[in-house]
Amino acid sequence: MLALGVPAYRLPRDLIAREVAVIRALGVEIRCGVTVGRDVSLRQLRRDYAAVIIAVGAKSSRSLGLVGERGPRVYGGVDLLRAVALGQFGTADAPALVSETSLSAAGSPLDIGREVVVIGGGNVAYDVARTVQRQIAYDTARTAARLAGIGRVYLASLETLEEMPADTLEIVEGDEEGIVRLNGWGPVEIHRHASGNVRGVTFRRCVRVYDENKRFAPVFQDDERQTVSCDTVLLAVGQAPDLAFLADGGADIEQFRPGWPKVDSATLATTAAGVFVAGDLAHGTRLLIDAVASGKAVARSVYRHLTGRNISRQAVTAHLPLERYQRERGYEAIRRMPVRTSGGGNQRRWWNGATGARRPCVRRPAAWIAA
Repeated sequence: MLALGVPAYRLPRDLIAREVAVIRALGVEIRCGVTVGRDVSLRQLRRDYAAVIIAVGAKSSRSLGLVGERGPRVYGGVDLLRAVALGQFGTADAPALVSETSLSAAGSPLDIGREVVVIGGGNVAYDVARTVQRQIAYDTARTAARLAGIGRVYLASLETLEEMPADTLEIVEGDEEGIVRLNGWGPVEIHRHASGNVRGVTFRRCVRVYDENKRFAPVFQDDERQTVSCDTVLLAVGQAPDLAFLADGGADIEQFRPGWPKVDSATLATTAAGVFVAGDLAHGTRLLIDAVASGKAVARSVYRHLTGRNISRQAVTAHLPLERYQRERGYEAIRRMPVRTSGGGNQRRWWNGATGARRPCVRRPAAWIAA
């Protein structure tokens, strides 16, 4: 998920490679290209290892069940991010987001048009919208990229600008990059030509998203609608895990709802002996740093499970006073400068780094199942 679910402008690939190299240097054996449930079963892993940690992430896009949703040029947001990460960028004249060898979740190359509607209001929706916007703008002048007929990316969300779950920085930078926000609109139907190609999406006004108890309970005004012309629709309305591999060897792993196992919040253990979870399965879809923290937490739990001993956390503070050191006059009033990253023309962006979780050193190894 680090490399396939997070855009490169946010998390540089060379940084991921260096982090993985550190984990390898600790003695971890990483087997790539292995599909649990096809190449090896969960039953075999539980038989061969003293503990198993499932950290597959929520990498399946959710659908909305809209009329016209099934068909060409309607994709899940995380499928788009995965395909772009695996493929090659195209040109403005022939904007192919992926190469012929990069496949979508459905097993065919993603075909992205020039007028794109992204449905969703969270950080993933902005990752998707900003990734597509970069493809439109790479070989086109930024002023021309915003002209009608040249290429445009819309982002439609139920929430108002103030209610959007996306980080403020994402919203601000999305506006700077030319993404057209449609706040307070909910999708009703995806329209298609007789040929089956997408031609637009109809939205209705959302007058309220949450009830008085802050629960998700949208209320719509059906007599206020608009249709946005487009040729591609990307759904970024949430993700879910794919735990089909539990069919062979995971019958004793209880789930409180399909795809989400019951987890002890303190130990991250499932209802099956010796089986633990980390990342999205442990706490739902959150930030990357939350997944890293849960990886470290489950490593301590597995160590305790296998050895009966605890790994205690200690904080060490080094304080080196510099007697003659002082800040320049007026330091507190100096405005913070944005952190720049490479690529994307004149767009201002930040990126976040992450560290890998360490595995405990025990007599019998533990297995990680990761996407």
